[in-house]
Amino acid sequence: MKMKKIYICAMMSAASIFGLGSCSSFLEQSSPSVFTPDVTYGDVDMTYKVLMGVYSKFNEDATYSQYLGIILNCQSDSEIRSFSAGAPASDDGRGVTNYMPATDGSSSMVSKTAAALYEAIERANVLIEGIEGASLYASKHSDIVTMHGEAIALRAQCYRDLIRLLGDVPFKMEATKTDLSNVYLPKTDRFDIMEKLIEQLLQYAGELPWRQDTPERISQGYARGLCAQLALMRAGWNFSTAGEWEAPRADAKDWYKIAMEQTKIVMDEGGYYLTEATAQYSGFENLWRTICSRQYVTNEVLYEIGFILSRSSEFGYTIGPRLRTTTTAYGYATQGQILTTIDMFYSYHPDDTRRPVSVYATEFRDISDTGDYTNGVTSKTGISEYMISNPSEFRVGKWNTMWMPSDFASASYAANTKVGTGVNYPMMRYSDILLMFAEASFMYNEAVTDEARNALYTVRHRAIPTMNEADFAAYLSTKEFLTAVKDERRWELLGEGSRKWDLVRWGDLETAMKTMKSNCLALVGVTGTVGNITITPYQFEFKTRRVNGETVERVVPKNVYYKYDDNNEMMLDVNYDYERTKLPGAEYFQSATGGLWFWDDQGEQRAVVKDGPDKKKFQNFVVDVAAGLERTDYGAAYCPFYPIPSSMIRDYNGLLKQDYGFPN
Repeated sequence: MKMKKIYICAMMSAASIFGLGSCSSFLEQSSPSVFTPDVTYGDVDMTYKVLMGVYSKFNEDATYSQYLGIILNCQSDSEIRSFSAGAPASDDGRGVTNYMPATDGSSSMVSKTAAALYEAIERANVLIEGIEGASLYASKHSDIVTMHGEAIALRAQCYRDLIRLLGDVPFKMEATKTDLSNVYLPKTDRFDIMEKLIEQLLQYAGELPWRQDTPERISQGYARGLCAQLALMRAGWNFSTAGEWEAPRADAKDWYKIAMEQTKIVMDEGGYYLTEATAQYSGFENLWRTICSRQYVTNEVLYEIGFILSRSSEFGYTIGPRLRTTTTAYGYATQGQILTTIDMFYSYHPDDTRRPVSVYATEFRDISDTGDYTNGVTSKTGISEYMISNPSEFRVGKWNTMWMPSDFASASYAANTKVGTGVNYPMMRYSDILLMFAEASFMYNEAVTDEARNALYTVRHRAIPTMNEADFAAYLSTKEFLTAVKDERRWELLGEGSRKWDLVRWGDLETAMKTMKSNCLALVGVTGTVGNITITPYQFEFKTRRVNGETVERVVPKNVYYKYDDNNEMMLDVNYDYERTKLPGAEYFQSATGGLWFWDDQGEQRAVVKDGPDKKKFQNFVVDVAAGLERTDYGAAYCPFYPIPSSMIRDYNGLLKQDYGFPN
């Protein structure tokens, strides 16, 4: 591991150096330069600066610092962007995440994101043509060849995100001509786009090294992983322009084969491995503490978007545990706008080391703002962990400002407002490679091979170190292998931007959302039907856990007890998964509401929200999550796409039209 380099500053200046500024329309992206192409691309350093101009687009809020990295990935069965009760479309961003966009295409968030991606594509097109026309590339200069491979992968990444958001889009693979004859193009079928991107990645991924000087630049591992990701998308379900779900096409196995082969190359040749445990932390927690400390994890992270402290990255502020108080120890209070669910929390095996890192059923408050501290407890940092009482406020926790270096806390505290955390966004980790391989192998071979099984076991064993081969075999005997892979992706990659898109390519979006909503309501004792949700009784997948050498039935406890660490800051020994009486000793506390949320007076062995406004509020919240999916006034039912931006429609003078049930 090594500290992040400041090379990324070149990304911030490359655009101005080479005239790669913002353009007024989507595909009219000219890139004038005071240097002729033979001068620019005949020099390694100048070519590098142009490459940094492509990367620089990814630091923006409109791309991976906020919109693409966090917000537009939400409203799945695992990640939810918070919204006010009864107002799922209270602003542009919340309307978009709840599948309730402005149907005329006027969403500022979608428009800014699409424009930024097309500008990055134009910069990549200019770079690719410049390199391919230069003698250094013809002579196979290693640095130039590497940069060519990077540009190919960066362009593919941008188009992947465009088709995820908009479906079929104009597809431009060459730099803008001076006569603008190649600017205003019609839409291209996204399956054709995926096929062309896959073809290019297969051809050029080998130009890249397995390791660059920084994982903030594309590696061969990521390029092949991106190829596999696109191949899985190509093999998957399709939402037609007419607004209907279509099953995978007859040639799906051809694409599963590509995904299987590309991930296998990464496994065999890339030299990657999952982060291991330390004496103090599990392997998974060690990984995320390292990421939050702004250090590289080159053994596991194949490529990450690079950010700069105080300049960029909402990771830790918009997504992460909620800190309600500003302190010198951790800086300015955080929002924690990205929620997860009580269903997600209880879906994990109780011994899964990912859960306490990924899901927070707590928040951090000023010591004077809590109701539990009746025994004179004080905290050395001014805040303490506090059990939430609202079942709609479980949060994704991987990006944790409490794990960030002191320079962030100092800058954040001094500013007394939101500042960029500088924490990078891992675009792909090795566990994703293993799980894509397991899925592709199973789908291609129509059987569970030893290699596919071992890939899944590797991920699951890191998460649950006490699980041995016999335990794993027993686990697999309870479910179909593909279901096990899907579940593992949910548990492993929570909050990292994959679940929503996985559900789309699997054709599982509708089923998964309905199941999540039913489970959330069942967990708080709601029965019958609420809105369009038919509630079935909740059943734990993992029904028991071991406590002090004894096996106990797994339940949502009626009473939750805990004690604090030596700093009176973090909760320890919390009985989330089983019932127990308060342990002796003054150091143990009971949560303010007894359980994790409000209870009735019946003493049932599961959580039951009291009848009244709180219960009704939670029911309404669950119904409103992704509310637009079921409403045809926001496009076709269960449409995963957004309307083409209205500014783009205007630029094209009628060449483009809306699909997927959106009005023209």
